[in-house]
Amino acid sequence: MEDQALTPTRRRSYWRWMGVAALLAGWSVYRLWQRCCERGGRSVGLIPCPEPGPPSPPLAEPVPGPIELPAYVAAEEPPAPALASPPAPDDLSRIEGIGPKVAQLLAAADIRTFAQLAAATPEQLRELLQQARLRFMNPETWPEQAALAAQGDWDGLTALQRQLQGGRRIEPRE
Repeated sequence: MEDQALTPTRRRSYWRWMGVAALLAGWSVYRLWQRCCERGGRSVGLIPCPEPGPPSPPLAEPVPGPIELPAYVAAEEPPAPALASPPAPDDLSRIEGIGPKVAQLLAAADIRTFAQLAAATPEQLRELLQQARLRFMNPETWPEQAALAAQGDWDGLTALQRQLQGGRRIEPRE
């Protein structure tokens, strides 16, 4: 007798025939549905077709003219007070020792002007720099420089910056 076990070749052939049978069954169901719909909704097979019913009544009666609404008088409200716009940001990179990265860090901490930087203490600035892992920066002279810039004393700022290197005071060489 011949061995009845399914070999890989027979298994592939089996699944091919199952696929063909599934396609034929699907096509037959589709054709029955299509014929049902072609014959005006009368059922011709296993699948019942939906029966056409009477048209539904309109949901609302049309209004013949414009709708009169009661008059509404709004109470007089005072205009809202204008919010003070934040001051325009200054170019903090003009301060010796502050580069673009530190300027972005200060802006994120809501320090955008020379006056705000002048009001900050070196300890606050150092803590902010340490949180951003910029421990090598020295903000000791930044508030002093920012105060001169906020006053518009550009000559004084330039004179101070001549004494600085990277924001740090350098000792004059004799």
